[in-house]
Amino acid sequence: MFCSSCGTQLQDGTQFCSKCGAKIGNVSSSSITNDENKVLKEGEFRQIIKLLDAMSKKNDGTLTLYCNRLSWKGGKGDFDILINDIKNVKIVTVGSDRMLEILSKNGEKNKFLLMRDKPTGVDYINAALGDMDGAFNRQMNNVHSQLESWRSAIDKVCGRL
Repeated sequence: MFCSSCGTQLQDGTQFCSKCGAKIGNVSSSSITNDENKVLKEGEFRQIIKLLDAMSKKNDGTLTLYCNRLSWKGGKGDFDILINDIKNVKIVTVGSDRMLEILSKNGEKNKFLLMRDKPTGVDYINAALGDMDGAFNRQMNNVHSQLESWRSAIDKVCGRL
């Protein structure tokens, strides 16, 4: 089941979305597959074109999961990947960054780095008090959780879950 407001994947029977707080109606994962333009999940990402030069190649955009495709709208080119053409989705780690890697059946690999939220006031206070590692770890755990949510949502739409 997905939130009709923000597209977050939820457990069946949930009454309120854990991400945006919207009241959840009786929308199951099977009922959303009829509407090809229904947005299941949307997020701000940076497309990683070259790993060795990742930070100088800034291609920020929006990744959107629909019932039949995964769509990228970015500054250096838009594209869609049909759900039937997705072979594998996984989370990869490069240095301290975790990325969503999508492999198509034709061998094309796309990597997306989730745009991190700005540190909160609590993180600044913790960093000032010497808990920089704790603040960084909390942020990375949040990123990992969001990426895992994306991976499982794509797998669910692909019929692998």
